[in-house]
Amino acid sequence: MQQTTAGKPDPLQIHYTYDDVENGLTKAGYCGTWDYYAVDAYDKTGNTSRQYFGQVVVEDGGTTSGYADFDNVFSDYVKVSGLTGAPQAFNAGESQYMAWSGGLLYVLAPQLIGNVTLQGTDYFVNVAYTAEGDDGVYSGRGLLLGAPVADGLVAFVPNPQLQASNNLTFTGMWFGIYAGYDPVTNKFSGGEGGIVFHEWLLLADPDLYPAADMASVVKALSVQPGNYVELRGPELAKVIVGENRMPADRGRECEIVGMPALGAAKAKVEFRQGIAARSADFTRRTGAKITE
Repeated sequence: MQQTTAGKPDPLQIHYTYDDVENGLTKAGYCGTWDYYAVDAYDKTGNTSRQYFGQVVVEDGGTTSGYADFDNVFSDYVKVSGLTGAPQAFNAGESQYMAWSGGLLYVLAPQLIGNVTLQGTDYFVNVAYTAEGDDGVYSGRGLLLGAPVADGLVAFVPNPQLQASNNLTFTGMWFGIYAGYDPVTNKFSGGEGGIVFHEWLLLADPDLYPAADMASVVKALSVQPGNYVELRGPELAKVIVGENRMPADRGRECEIVGMPALGAAKAKVEFRQGIAARSADFTRRTGAKITE
């Protein structure tokens, strides 16, 4: 647990880690409407506290996501809408699949979360993840883990096995725009940069943590172009690639935690320690923030 405020910790400002996770939730226990808080890494004022970004809706996503790379590993999903904090800026809303297993939520990338039109040009939007002290943007499975850290709070915490095996502490969710997307291969092309970059994501039960006294942050989407870098193999050697050529996806899933028998929808369930990462190589992309 990392405290971000002086004196008594504010539960909405604590940087939670896997050590703060005691139990999981059933899939139905995650479903519902949550207030959404995150640190805006693109904030131009330098604010490093969590801000309130409105509400997030979590729905039952069924047993298939439609993405072969995910469905070969997982068999239960939720569908999450609103994590950009700007769903109104998308042409038809935004949402992403997360796998549910063993009481945890596993983030998944790459995947198409929606479409936006910026300055008259249409783009496809992808999701990826970032690590502390690293300028890369990574694809993979389970780089962040969603889990309850206190009554009425679900935090997206760094995967501890990736901290141990790759020395990467994942804390951020990054959304980038692309000129092209092939739904058959789930490949994006023509990357233009990032439009949203949130860190230390937190969902709060609005009945327990009312946000009535907080104004939701509404920000216009802007783009940050940049170069792209790929990390390959255990040595994580850097390979610079052209701005319009996307590196191959070398992300690997994290092994699934064993799934216990579950009771009522809101019942908490125990899960085993040790979410093992099978591979040390990820897709990494870097980029400067897009200016308005």
